[in-house]
Amino acid sequence: MHVKRRRARASLFVAAILIGLLSAGCGGAGTDQALYRQGGDSSFFSFAVIGDNQVGYQVWQQTMLTNPSSANIPQLRQSLADISSLSAIPSMLFFSGDLVMNEAMDSGETLTGQLDAWQSFYRSQELSRLIPLVPLTGNHEVVFYDGTLNAEAPNPPAFQAWTAWLQKNNYATYGGNGPLPQGANPDLLVLDESLLTYSFDRGVLHFVIINSDTMNTTTDPETGLTTLGWIPITWIEDDIRKAQAKSSTMAILVLSHKTIEPPPDYPYAYSDIINTPDYPFGARLSRVMKENSKVRLFLASHYHMWSAHKLDGGLGVWQVMTGNGGAPLENSWNPQGGTYYGFTAVEVYESGKLIVKNYGRPLPPAPQKFYEATPVAPPPATLRETIEIPPAW
Repeated sequence: MHVKRRRARASLFVAAILIGLLSAGCGGAGTDQALYRQGGDSSFFSFAVIGDNQVGYQVWQQTMLTNPSSANIPQLRQSLADISSLSAIPSMLFFSGDLVMNEAMDSGETLTGQLDAWQSFYRSQELSRLIPLVPLTGNHEVVFYDGTLNAEAPNPPAFQAWTAWLQKNNYATYGGNGPLPQGANPDLLVLDESLLTYSFDRGVLHFVIINSDTMNTTTDPETGLTTLGWIPITWIEDDIRKAQAKSSTMAILVLSHKTIEPPPDYPYAYSDIINTPDYPFGARLSRVMKENSKVRLFLASHYHMWSAHKLDGGLGVWQVMTGNGGAPLENSWNPQGGTYYGFTAVEVYESGKLIVKNYGRPLPPAPQKFYEATPVAPPPATLRETIEIPPAW
C-alpha cells in the first residue's frame, strides 16, 4: 500500500510538471520541454549561477581606464562561454551580486558607469542572446564604504541607479511583486523594494530573490550608519509560506547575495545577513526554509569561494556559496587541488530531486594576475563536485 501511494504521488507531480511548463510557457533556450520525459526522471529545468566577479578596490583603481566595468572580464567571458557549451544550455542565468566594484559614496554615477560598461560587454556574448539574466544586488552594488568609520552602509542613490539599470536593460521582467514601505511596514523599509526582493514562478518552480542589504530605518549604534545586512524578513516568510501552500509548486529556490551561515571551519565571518537578538533575520530565514518542505536550496555568494553545507547543524536546507566568479579569492580557502574560479549549475528533475554541479577552472599561473587574460587565457571549467538533493516528499 505504501509503495502504491508513492507511485501515485510521483505520477501527480509528473503531471503537474508538464502542465506547469506548458501553461507557463517556460522554454528558456528551448530546453525545458525538450528535456522532459514522461514516466522517467529526466531533468526538465536547469539554471546557472555566478557570484562575485568584481576585481576589488585596488585593482579597480589601477585598471579603470582600460576596464571601466570593474569586472573580471577574462573569467566572466570564459564562464559565459562554458555555460553556453553545457550539454543542455540552462534556462536562466542568475548573477548573485557583486557584478561590479562600486561602494562609492556618491549619487550613483560610479555604479551607473560600471554597470553600463558591464552591460556592453555582456551584450557581446552569445549567452546573452540565448537565456534571460536575473541580476541580484550585492553589497558592492548598493552600499557605500566610509573610510573614516571603516564601515559600510546602504546608499539610497545606488538603489535608484541599480533599479534604473535593471529597467533600462529589461532585467526587471521577473520583479515587481516585492515589499513596499507602506501600511504597517513591519520590515521597516525606506525605499520601494519591489524590484530588489521579489518572487516569481517558472512553471512548478518558485524563485525567491533577496536583497540582503535593504534600506531600513534602524542604525548601527557603533557607527550611526544604516544597519547593514538587513532583509525584509516578514515579506519573505509570507511569500515562502504562500508558495508552500500552492499545490502547483513543486520546489522553492531562494537566492541572496549574503549568506545565513559562514562556511564550515571558516576562521571568521563578516557582513552576513543580520542575526542579532533584536533582529534575528538569519535565524528566521533559516527556520522558515526548514519548516516549509518545498524549499530545496538556498544559493548565495559574498564569500569569495565555493562551499556547500546544510544549515542549522545539518538539519536545514543546503546553502550553496557561489562566490568564486572572479573576485580576489579568500586566502583561507583551501580546496583539494587548489583554488579555482567558476560557476554553479542546478538541474531540477521530474522526481523533485535537484543536482547541484560545481564547475571550476584553475587560476592563472604566477606571476600572471588573477584578472589578466594573457599570457595564459582562462581554460574551460570542468566539473569539480556534484551534490544530489533528494525530493521533498
